[in-house]
Amino acid sequence: MYLPAGDAECQTGVLAPLSAFSCCSVERAGRWYGLSSRQARTVSTSSARTSVSVDDGNDVDGATASASETPSLRNMPNDFDLMSLDPKDKKEQDHYAVLGLAHLRYRATEEDLKKANRNMMLAHHPDKRAEIPGVGREKHDAVFTCIKHAYDVLSSQSSRRSYDSVDPTFDDTVPPASNNSKANFIKVFAPVFERNARWSKTAGMPLLGDDNTPFEEVDDFYSVWYEFDSWREFSYLDKEDVDKAESREERRWLERQNKSQRTQKKKEESSRLRSLVDNAYNCDPRIRRFKEEAKREKEDKKAAKAAAAKAAADERLRIQREKEEAERKQQEAEAEEARLQAEAARKTREAHKKAMQRERKAFRTACKGHNYFTDEDSKRVSHMEYVERFCEALTIRELEELRTEVSSPVYEDARAAFMRSVSKVETRQQKEVKEAAEAAAKRRDDATSSK
Repeated sequence: MYLPAGDAECQTGVLAPLSAFSCCSVERAGRWYGLSSRQARTVSTSSARTSVSVDDGNDVDGATASASETPSLRNMPNDFDLMSLDPKDKKEQDHYAVLGLAHLRYRATEEDLKKANRNMMLAHHPDKRAEIPGVGREKHDAVFTCIKHAYDVLSSQSSRRSYDSVDPTFDDTVPPASNNSKANFIKVFAPVFERNARWSKTAGMPLLGDDNTPFEEVDDFYSVWYEFDSWREFSYLDKEDVDKAESREERRWLERQNKSQRTQKKKEESSRLRSLVDNAYNCDPRIRRFKEEAKREKEDKKAAKAAAAKAAADERLRIQREKEEAERKQQEAEAEEARLQAEAARKTREAHKKAMQRERKAFRTACKGHNYFTDEDSKRVSHMEYVERFCEALTIRELEELRTEVSSPVYEDARAAFMRSVSKVETRQQKEVKEAAEAAAKRRDDATSSK
């Protein structure tokens, strides 16, 4: 080995002689040691080792690093052993774990499936696999068959849908309506609704939300989940294999048996989802809070309505009382006015009566002063009757006029006025008698004609 030439100003010297080259084995350490130990225990080792032969010109460490990037090594559970697979039990195997997609499962895309299948096929194909000590060819063939079956199931949309419906890793547990569920509602129920939303035929199922979610969203959440339409179906669990039927009748019978089992499981699934929503609704503190708020709002509205009704009743009562008070005052005013009018009328009547008495007295005195306008006793009595009749029949004004006329100092004038009044009275009496007789005759005639 030669040292590089130094500069002119630098001085060089020999410190120690170099030892001869020697070869030694290097043991892997760290993550490479863990990887190599897993390769020795599982068939995934053959995938890593085979990749060494198919890669172009990589060294051993490079080949190991490439193997660590394959789905069969990166995603395989530590406790999953491919060599334990049996084609007879391929229906019960975890197809995602077989392909190394246990971490993705139903979220694995078609590209993920193709890539994982290619890697596993390269690792376990009869023409490409590496031999593992203690593992026979039959076991390798069995593993290859199971890998092929897993890809056949997951690569078909219908068969993958059937398998995803009964995913063995899915947790069907429904939280009970317990005190713990009520105390930790969001923590207990939120992940359950998140994982069950995958079964909905409708995309974008609403999630549980939090304690501050408004009522409209909570109400919409339960409305949608109570109408949950699941695409989950259970044909993968069919107990009867219709392909083994020996006749058409047996095939139909097996199909009816499978259909009956699917229907029963579908009912159980619907009941499970209904129980989930029921338990969540019964434990949801937001529902209780909304109900209490609605109850308070209803009570407030009821109280406001009662207060409004009471106010309206009080107003009507006030108006009624005011009306009654106004009527009472009006009646009192009318009564007082009537009393005053009556009192005035009484006073007027009394004044009129007194005036009439005075006038009658003066009229009698005037007539008496003229000896009742006759010298004969028989006529004097008749004239005295006429005087009384004049006092009763004539008004105070007429009587006053007549008194003035009969008070004349000229006897003849006074007597002529008295006799005119007597003539008028007789004429009026005759007219009244005649009118009364005519009215009576008319009534008799009407009564006769009506008969």
